Amino acid sequence: MPGQPYGMPGYPEPPKKKKTGLVVLICVLVLALLGGGGFGYWYFMMRDDPSKPVPASMAKTPQAAVRGYLQAIADNDANSALSFMASQPTTTTFLNDSVLMASSALNPITSITATPADGSTKDAPLVDATYHIGGQTVNTTFTVEKQDKYYFIDNGTAQVDLSSMYVNGVSVAVSGVALSDISGPVDMFPGTYAISINNSLLSLTSDTQFVVADQNSSPSPTVSVGLSLDAPSQFASFASTTLKACMKQDATFTTCGFGTIMGHNSNNQIITPKKGSVKWKFTKGSTSDFSKYDFQFNQTKPTEVTSNFTIHLELDLTGTDGNPYYQVYKLTSMSIDFSDPTNMQATFDFGLDK
Repeated sequence: MPGQPYGMPGYPEPPKKKKTGLVVLICVLVLALLGGGGFGYWYFMMRDDPSKPVPASMAKTPQAAVRGYLQAIADNDANSALSFMASQPTTTTFLNDSVLMASSALNPITSITATPADGSTKDAPLVDATYHIGGQTVNTTFTVEKQDKYYFIDNGTAQVDLSSMYVNGVSVAVSGVALSDISGPVDMFPGTYAISINNSLLSLTSDTQFVVADQNSSPSPTVSVGLSLDAPSQFASFASTTLKACMKQDATFTTCGFGTIMGHNSNNQIITPKKGSVKWKFTKGSTSDFSKYDFQFNQTKPTEVTSNFTIHLELDLTGTDGNPYYQVYKLTSMSIDFSDPTNMQATFDFGLDK
């Protein structure tokens, strides 16, 4: 057609896209980072992936430090747990893998979560932690600090006073660690700790374990003991065997602590027993059966028992002068030291019988 330009018909130019939304988003983020450090700090610095393990001493966020610390304890890895601490504890007696394994065997630490706590700031991070120790739920807050480019918890162990656990003459252990050489408070990881004693004739009458819930815990475990169920029968058997053995001795004063050093005969001569002539025997229906007697336990001397009774004995002998002599005694009580159950010691109290 005349006057029509050659080529395709023209179209109107499309409208330019508006960048308002992107500009607004950038402005908000910039303002957050520069002016109100709160949002920018949490978004850029506090993002954490709980599903990823935290390498020892390489926590990139405050909550990763807490999570790494607690998970290391749960994994029985004491060195890794300590690596997440800003400073090392004063005492390390209980901060080892064997203690952690004993603890987790009783009640494992599970269900660990770590989240930023209210009031936390960039310069003073706080982390809320929740976890289970067995069936117990623990909620606590950790303070965290940044060293170079990684985060560390300020304090992860509790100071526990074990001084009330000592028992006179009894070796007490906590999770396999003997307390004999420990004085003052000790550092302990969160967990459950078993109490044990090394004497088979005693049993714990107090709690057999205690829990350190978190770094702020201050449990005061105590220990009390009593005789084991089979202790009286073992004492009776030992007393019987010991008494009979002493009565077989060719001695006027036995190793059981009863008898006499011979005096003088009617001619004022010292009576000297003829070798092999000394004989001990029961009289008045007495026997070596101690099962009918009670054994008294004393908390102030927990490795010693006493028993009261009356047992009649007669000592017969022939002197070197050829004359026969005799004396009658009565045993009135005995004490048994069982600080070493495999080597008990018995001592009898006695007097002259009428």
